[in-house]
Amino acid sequence: MHIALLQIEIYMPSCHSLKDKRSVMKRLINLVRTQHNVAVAEIGNHEAWQSAHLGLVTINNEGEGTDRILQRVIRDITNFDGCEIADFSIERL
Repeated sequence: MHIALLQIEIYMPSCHSLKDKRSVMKRLINLVRTQHNVAVAEIGNHEAWQSAHLGLVTINNEGEGTDRILQRVIRDITNFDGCEIADFSIERL
């Protein structure tokens, strides 16, 4: 059993209020959950308008499987309209 954790800092330059941010985050989190079957939550920067800190966890019977899933998540967030990845880290548990 292999578990991997992705922490990702996201910058959203088009957000000018918490309402804008919540709208973008809701769409992004829903996309990531449904497309990749991972657990995801906003774990930081709750009151910042243009940034978010997400935590994602996946589990797989192969270590390479968790890596593939997280790489696809990173790719989809990179391509998501209105979001830029500022930083990320992957930890294997």
